[in-house]
Amino acid sequence: MGGVVSATQNLAGALAERHDVEIVALRKVRDESYFPLDPRVKVRVLTDMRPHSPVSDVDNPLSDKFPLIYPLNVGAKTPVVSRLAELRLLEYLATTDADVVVSSSPRNTIMLAQAPGDYLKVTQEHSMPAIYATDIKQRLFPAYRHLDALTALTPEEVAALARQVPAVRNRLAVMPNCVPASTIRSSGTNKVIVSAGHLTDNKNHALLVEAFAKVHAEAPEWTLRIYGHGAEKKKLRARIEELGLSNSILLMGQTSPVTPEFGKASIFVLPSKREAFGNVLVEAMAAGLPVVATDADHGPRNVITDGEDGLIVPRGDVEAMAVAIRRLVKDDELRLKMAAAGIRNAERFHERASRER
Repeated sequence: MGGVVSATQNLAGALAERHDVEIVALRKVRDESYFPLDPRVKVRVLTDMRPHSPVSDVDNPLSDKFPLIYPLNVGAKTPVVSRLAELRLLEYLATTDADVVVSSSPRNTIMLAQAPGDYLKVTQEHSMPAIYATDIKQRLFPAYRHLDALTALTPEEVAALARQVPAVRNRLAVMPNCVPASTIRSSGTNKVIVSAGHLTDNKNHALLVEAFAKVHAEAPEWTLRIYGHGAEKKKLRARIEELGLSNSILLMGQTSPVTPEFGKASIFVLPSKREAFGNVLVEAMAAGLPVVATDADHGPRNVITDGEDGLIVPRGDVEAMAVAIRRLVKDDELRLKMAAAGIRNAERFHERASRER
């Protein structure tokens, strides 16, 4: 979800160069956002769930009631979006004077599709609708028909949506995530490899640990730093200890923002099994890191130019991952050449390019 929030706020800032832009937040639980937001972007909060806030909605009796229309989070014991937030969202959608309303969430898209407003209704898909829960797809796919435009992150996902909902094939467009330019620059000389992401099965850091163990056998002076937290942390730590690499593979925990850490590394690796886009790939490239990534559907192949700014390897292939990392570890000139190409190629995802789309 962090990638969606980041991309949404980045795009809002890019569009604020030419338009009046407002972000509508269903709920506010923190004083500060995890991600920077352009001061030109207005924020409208529908429910304030901070207990210390002077306008807190915590004591409103509807704040702990489940919504009646808004799609539920299956298994939730308390509502993520309350009945109070639902009512205020419905009121907003019915009364806003906006020219365009854009949804970045499938649940919000379902609500937007049935809204009475005469503004343009647009959804941005930041994931792969085919993998959504059945109950969401049963409401979302019919809702698409009531929208004016739909965007997806990659050409492959646009094609998939056209197959899944043929009625909207002429309203589809590719819209990659907006990732801002970076002030961080790696020197490319530190013998550090970095990876970042939730420690989950899908992010597949277990593959990276095995691949790095092979690299370390030939280049013991290099270290691997993995940033993030999640359910796989205990299993990863046990395997690292089993390999005797506790001093060479470091689980760094969650760091926000993580991009300053890229300046301390010389290679970035993304070992995912599935990756709808991969904001972190662009962030790493923009910071001057050559990248190695699995050919996970569908993001990496649309971000990386294989052999120019990074290397793409087959999913699940430990040996291929090790070979790619070893190639960059052993060849300083190639590493620096790819790093420079990455900085240039990342520009197509920055604010100006995103605004023009």
